Amino acid sequence: MLNSLSTLMVIAFIVESFFEVRLQLYLRGLLANNEAPAELEGRIRRIVRIDNRWSWGSWLLIIFMFVAPGNWSFLAVCIITLLETIVVMEMDHLKTKIKNS
Repeated sequence: MLNSLSTLMVIAFIVESFFEVRLQLYLRGLLANNEAPAELEGRIRRIVRIDNRWSWGSWLLIIFMFVAPGNWSFLAVCIITLLETIVVMEMDHLKTKIKNS
């Protein structure tokens, strides 16, 4: 049971990572082309910076998953999926706000 749940969490993480990359490229493109709305530019820079830091943190958790015992590995998968979800939700919320303004 724990193994199948862990597999589902990993699949969710991979799907979220795909969307994270797309959102990050979109936000970075806005900054690079100076197309970001002036009132949201600071927030865009902040979320891109957070995403860069999260990328390093997620790699550390992924490495930890491979060397940790089963229960700790499952905990790492849960944490990594939860944090990835939060980052992607924030980036998507920002993209929606940009599209509506």
